Amino acid sequence: MRLQVRKTLRPAKVRETLVPGTILILLAGRFRGKRVILLKNLDQGVLLVTGPFKINGVPLRRVNSRYVIATSKRVDISGVDAKALEKTAAPGYFTKDKKAEKKTEEAFFKQGEKAEVRFDSEISNISSFTLIGC
Repeated sequence: MRLQVRKTLRPAKVRETLVPGTILILLAGRFRGKRVILLKNLDQGVLLVTGPFKINGVPLRRVNSRYVIATSKRVDISGVDAKALEKTAAPGYFTKDKKAEKKTEEAFFKQGEKAEVRFDSEISNISSFTLIGC
C-alpha cells in the first residue's frame, strides 16, 4: 500500500540578498546577461524587475528568483511611485484579457462595408455569382 503525499503551497523563501533596489544579473530568457534593478518581491519566488527600459531596454518584467544573480550594488528606489508599483504588482497586470466572443464572419463584415452577393437569376449554379463592394 502506497501512501499519498499531499503537497501544500508554502510561501517561497526569498534570499537575503534580494531586497528592493539590488542590482541583479539575469541568467535566462531574452534579456540574459543584462543588469536590472529589483523593484519588489512578488509571491512564490517571482521578482518584479526593470532595466530601466530607457537605459538598457529591459522593460518591467516578472522573473523567477532562481534565474538571477544578486550583486552587492544597490540603488535608492525611494523615488519610485508606490501607487504605480502596487498596480503593477497586482496578479492581473501581466495577463491578457480573454475575448468573450470569437470573431465570426458577421463581425468581419461589420468592420467594413458588407459585401452584397448577387446571383444570376437564370442560372442557379453556385459557381456563377458576383461580389459587389469588394
